Amino acid sequence: MIRMIIDAAKRWNNVDFEALFCRTDESGSTILQLAVERNDVDAGRLILLEDPAYQHGREIKRNGLMLLIFKAIDNKCSDHIIKLLSQTYEDGINPRHKDVLALILAIRRRDEVYDRQVKRNED
Repeated sequence: MIRMIIDAAKRWNNVDFEALFCRTDESGSTILQLAVERNDVDAGRLILLEDPAYQHGREIKRNGLMLLIFKAIDNKCSDHIIKLLSQTYEDGINPRHKDVLALILAIRRRDEVYDRQVKRNED
């Protein structure tokens, strides 16, 4: 469905692509957020490829992407969707900072393991 909408928008020259991808539903979720919540890797990949806001050098969306990665981890989304988001994030950052995201993700995952161990010990 998303592919059909994107193809139709491309045929109409006066469509604002960025505005199309920024639209939200009644809960305030964008189509990328909905794709992540549903663990839909194919839809997520298509959105990230087509949304001009995720193209090289767009810092505002990259910051939002980091929050979406954390949300995906917290919601225990598939590793495929987390890798897709992470790769898109890393593709747009300074090469000197490439390992920062991996470090953050490792810390977050380690915190989850630690929290589970603490909880088991408390029970």
